[in-house]
Amino acid sequence: MSVPSAILGDPKARVRIYLALQGLEAAPIVDVAVGTTSRIVVPFQLTAGRNDISATLFRGDQESEHSPIVTWILDVEPPKITITSPKDGASVDTPDATIKGTTQAGTTLVARNPANNASITTVAARDGTFELSLPLVPGGQEIVIGGTDPAGNQGQTTLTLKQGSTDMRVQLRASLYQISVAHHPSSLQLTVLVTDPSRKPLAGARAFFTLQIPGLAPISNELFTGVDGRAIFTTPLVGRLSRGGGVGTVLVTHDVYGESTDRVSLTFVK
Repeated sequence: MSVPSAILGDPKARVRIYLALQGLEAAPIVDVAVGTTSRIVVPFQLTAGRNDISATLFRGDQESEHSPIVTWILDVEPPKITITSPKDGASVDTPDATIKGTTQAGTTLVARNPANNASITTVAARDGTFELSLPLVPGGQEIVIGGTDPAGNQGQTTLTLKQGSTDMRVQLRASLYQISVAHHPSSLQLTVLVTDPSRKPLAGARAFFTLQIPGLAPISNELFTGVDGRAIFTTPLVGRLSRGGGVGTVLVTHDVYGESTDRVSLTFVK
């Protein structure tokens, strides 16, 4: 603070510091002698919250009017970070997760995904809202969102997400659905088409086929879908076939989208 030059060096002059806390009247907290320079540094401890500080000059029983109030707000609380979307433990069927939440206005936020070392930074808006978009990896991962408020306090929260969902579409088709046991073809073909949640062909899915034909032992095989999302299982029809109902099934599994199944019914006639 600065004092008038006219009282510099006056041994009877004092500066009195007043502090008013939130909702309370100003009270004197320290008296300081006036030195030989117009600038005086008065250290004292702030209280958490609002601190309204003013000063007076006094000499004997005479005291000046209060100086203009200077307000300091001591913030020692870490910012609370609340995620509003997506929910903890949710599945996300896109390559990136859009994370929305609220915190203290002006807080600098950093979201990190240790699974792929990706990170993104943003600053909370004046109303405390924020939005981040962070790349994910297939499967589960724990996102760490840290925040530093304008006062330098730090807070943190975590969000567990799974990239991928069980919304994988599996369609099984047969080359024939009604087959004559007396004049049957030399082979039967099952074709599965696998698409992701956006209905794009899904390559690399594991397809386990099972074919049950009256008169024959169950036939099975495991294949993987190609770039067109298809896997084709062809089996020769060897042996004595019987009339009745048959069934073809496929169980498809994928590291990201889990598993799904489909089946077709077959009829074997005379």
